[in-house]
Amino acid sequence: MKKTITLLILLILLAVAAVFSLACFAGAMPATPPKTAPPPVEDPAALTIYAPLAASPTPPAACAVTAESLNVRTAPEGVESSRVLAWVYAGEVVTITETRGAWLFIRAGSVEGWINSKFCRKEK
Repeated sequence: MKKTITLLILLILLAVAAVFSLACFAGAMPATPPKTAPPPVEDPAALTIYAPLAASPTPPAACAVTAESLNVRTAPEGVESSRVLAWVYAGEVVTITETRGAWLFIRAGSVEGWINSKFCRKEK
């Protein structure tokens, strides 16, 4: 009887150890592969700019910047790789070549990129 109880306790401990090790192993392995962040870009010329998908059938519009300074980005906000390329300043008139939601793809001199439309007043 004593051997039976000892064997039963040993089997229970073995089962608990097996469940514990499986739980630890399962927790260590991600269910999906992790998303790797893009490497940091040191050279601004190497940045990918999300350009318009197709030429707009209507002539480009223009707007005047209303913010004191406004970031010109490589992609519309919400895109992970969006970085600031340059700034445009209050009163500067920029050419709009595409709109994507609240975002405008603009040209200002030699700078091209995305700005938020709430900081730009349409020119007539």
